Amino acid sequence: MTRSRLVALCLAGAALAACGEDNGVGAAPPIAGVRFINAVADTGAMDFRVVDIVGDAPQFLDNTYRTATSYQAVEAGDRHLRVFLTPSRTDTFYTPPVMWDTTFTFTEGVNYSVIMSGYANPTRGVSLNMIITTDDATEPAAGQFGLRIINLGTALGSVDAYTRRGTAAAPGTAYATDVVFGGVAPYGVQATDTNAFRVLVAAAGTTTPALADVAGPAGVAGTSTVNPIAGTNVERSVLTAILVPASVAGTGAGSFATPSVLFVTDRRPPLTVPAP
Repeated sequence: MTRSRLVALCLAGAALAACGEDNGVGAAPPIAGVRFINAVADTGAMDFRVVDIVGDAPQFLDNTYRTATSYQAVEAGDRHLRVFLTPSRTDTFYTPPVMWDTTFTFTEGVNYSVIMSGYANPTRGVSLNMIITTDDATEPAAGQFGLRIINLGTALGSVDAYTRRGTAAAPGTAYATDVVFGGVAPYGVQATDTNAFRVLVAAAGTTTPALADVAGPAGVAGTSTVNPIAGTNVERSVLTAILVPASVAGTGAGSFATPSVLFVTDRRPPLTVPAP
């Protein structure tokens, strides 16, 4: 390739990462993060796909009810998203039905949760829905962890959430109130210590009976050689507590007889850097 032709290509499209070298390597695209959560209580596993591009287009396959993936990189910008019902392993030539089809604009450097909720069967009264949340909470201070509440308790109405430590009596201290179905309460902070931490959820305006009363993950503090695991006892962790309903009996959602709280990690605590 002649020098004049190479310069013309660089000026016209800025297609090369370094125009002084004819290496064919383009600049890295802007990246966001995305994960998928299945909170649909009356159907089987789901597949999430980004279908408009090939690179940095994550796919999360075979996500059963009450499961959440880890974050993966997705190219920022307008992305075409589809959620399919996971086909049976024997249905080699079967085209699975599309559960949801939408376009969403991802912002560079931001993490997102794509959550399916409601019921797949429209006769059950609460329609299937996709909720997309941003998950970039400010890092908590030393001695604290971050927490927010999302109400995906299909048909359970608005709820209040309470928190408590160790042997403290239920329900504990009010943390989020009157969170409507599909509502995402803002992040707050809690103190870390070595006692067990629980989240209790009840119908709005009440404390009993509890819809769910679940212990959060304690987590593991990191070292200079071991990555930390986010948890309620590990400072600077950030978690989301998601209220999910009981599964509908006889459906592909499995057998979950009662509502529960699903804890997912929004932000890991930082690594411990050894002193020089």
